[in-house]
Amino acid sequence: AAPPVQDQDEVMEETVSMEDTSTVAAPKIKGKQRQSVWCHKEFDSSKVIGVLRIDYDYPPAVGDIAHPDSFGYTVHYETVHGLTFERCQAGALDDEIMTNLQNSILKLQEYPGLVGITGDCGFMMHYQCPVRFMAKVPAFMSSLIQCPAIGAIFKLFEKVLVLSANSKSLEPMKETLLTQAGFDVDDPSRYEVYGLQDLDGFDAVAKGEAVDLPRVEVAITEAVTKKLAGDASIKAILLECTELPAYADALRRATGLPVFDAITAVNFFRNATVSSHWNKKAFIPHNPAYWTTKYSKFGNEDQEAVEEVEEVEDETLSAPPFPCEDCDAIKIIGVLRIDYNYPPAPGDIDHPDSYGYKVVFRVVHGLTFAKCQDGVMDDQIAESFRRAVDELEAVEGLVGITGDCGFMMHYQCLVRHMAQKPVFMSALLQAPLISAAFKNFEKILVVTANSTTLLPARDTLLTTCGFKVDDPEQFVIHGLQDLEGFDAVEKGEEVDTLLVQHHITERIKQVVKDEPSIRAILLECTELPHYADRLRRKIGLPVFDAITCVNYFRSSAVTSHWNKAFPPHNPDFWKDKFAKFGLEEKNMAEAAK
Repeated sequence: AAPPVQDQDEVMEETVSMEDTSTVAAPKIKGKQRQSVWCHKEFDSSKVIGVLRIDYDYPPAVGDIAHPDSFGYTVHYETVHGLTFERCQAGALDDEIMTNLQNSILKLQEYPGLVGITGDCGFMMHYQCPVRFMAKVPAFMSSLIQCPAIGAIFKLFEKVLVLSANSKSLEPMKETLLTQAGFDVDDPSRYEVYGLQDLDGFDAVAKGEAVDLPRVEVAITEAVTKKLAGDASIKAILLECTELPAYADALRRATGLPVFDAITAVNFFRNATVSSHWNKKAFIPHNPAYWTTKYSKFGNEDQEAVEEVEEVEDETLSAPPFPCEDCDAIKIIGVLRIDYNYPPAPGDIDHPDSYGYKVVFRVVHGLTFAKCQDGVMDDQIAESFRRAVDELEAVEGLVGITGDCGFMMHYQCLVRHMAQKPVFMSALLQAPLISAAFKNFEKILVVTANSTTLLPARDTLLTTCGFKVDDPEQFVIHGLQDLEGFDAVEKGEEVDTLLVQHHITERIKQVVKDEPSIRAILLECTELPHYADRLRRKIGLPVFDAITCVNYFRSSAVTSHWNKAFPPHNPDFWKDKFAKFGLEEKNMAEAAK
């Protein structure tokens, strides 16, 4: 169990008190930055996901949402008794189902650290509205809830291939899908549904039988590859059925396209509640040994720090081994930079240590902060974007392009028109996906460097990502233009991160106190992710930012968690884990040995 919240806060106060100036400097990226957040392993491990299960028993494969090894964290399951596969498919909403659904949600909410609820069947999209109404945490009952975010990163004439266990099964959900996920079943211009009901071996899903994984994997990859050969406008794949994530990695390798599924959706929401990559074990704040080892080239070396390095265990200073390094390490993100220099802090989208993977940067020459803020679109700016995009796409392994300023949302349409890769220029692209997980009367707090500058972009934001800036029923916009110390952002000066962190935390605490219907925080400015972990701990709400946005889209291009720890079709693994699903007693005994 995680330590009590109060204990964590006390530790943080001691660690990042305003008087503490003895910390070793973080890397100097054109300036000197101080680390200002503390990471607790226990804090992250306590964040659990609840899964509502239909009343239907089958042997799940690793990758299936019903299998606990599909996740890199704790999940808890509760069966909705009486909600059979057939009743779920039909969207039954009688009193018995509603009562049992509520009871299951209440049981899940008894688990400490619950941060979200999902379902173990794609047809549970029928229950998105009732579950989020009953639950105290975000609800994301189907992978299809990702549709608005995925659609926004591609050109308007490019399509997403939606793989379903049965193409006809989505028809009864079309009204729910349209209102909750912006997905029009009857309109194939953006989302094309492809059913697997006739696929060799996949009929075992409907029968509740064990699926022959190698056989079905081959059949799915062949069918999808053939489908793509006949339609070059398909740029991404979305797996609707919760049993399909087991084949996501095979599809990524076979097609080279990003693949989204139920697991990428769950990870997206949970990642808003845990420590950022740069603030995890590999980057222990205020650890002189770490900073000296990693950043001696920036100075700050002294004999005392060098001696400390020798005393620190190796595991503290190095990341864990990465089993899929060859295939995943080359999945690179490109960052378009405005023509503006400032010293970024860890967590900032311009700081390379904000990521757990390689990023490359290209400046859009002539696009100053002032021009970006106003959305200036002249021939010179357009040509600079073209050159920068071409340079990024020439980098081998590039899987997506983002921007280093929230105001680059002005250029989302331009860049995605120029680029061949997915484009996500602003953290605000997450807004529709986030809001879909909460009740209609619950609000998202959008924190920006300057609230007045969002209004001129309202038409762009509405058309590109469904974010209505001036809708007070859904979003609360709060600007930091008058926050002490934060004016350094606009000036391009070094931000006193310890000072600003303190003031941001107190400011957001007050905003949430004044507006108790706020259920999540979205940091629009690309310099704000540095403060995300502090807000998560102090406010207790999920915090989304530019880094969660980039991580989410990149996750669709890399190996699934379960496939890193558990190589597919590994006989020893299957014998150990799944003897109970049909292996003979003799094999079970051998596996036990």
